[in-house]
Amino acid sequence: MELLLIFSVGLVSGFCGVLVGAGGGFIASPILLILFKLSPEEVAGTSLALVAVNTSAAAFSYIKEGFADRRSALLFAVSAIPGSVIAPFAVKATDPKNFRIIFGFVFLGFVYIFNI
Repeated sequence: MELLLIFSVGLVSGFCGVLVGAGGGFIASPILLILFKLSPEEVAGTSLALVAVNTSAAAFSYIKEGFADRRSALLFAVSAIPGSVIAPFAVKATDPKNFRIIFGFVFLGFVYIFNI
């Protein structure tokens, strides 16, 4: 049963995330937090693993179909590297209680911005 749920979450979050260019973490993360009872730190890492595979495959397809501005994509990707490298260290250095508060505010921000 759990395997079917994991597959379903991956399928739905992958499809919806790629459809809107967001990766799917915004769907998978709350499900991992609420249904699977993962800690916010585990949710961040697990969701990123899903999104890394998901977005790599999608980016290839979007570029192949001519739906991506290669120059902008490359510039955004390169500029995101420092933050992507630093973030796990910040998670590790942050007290778990404080991380949960930050995690919650970030999610509330996404809900507000995207009117989910």
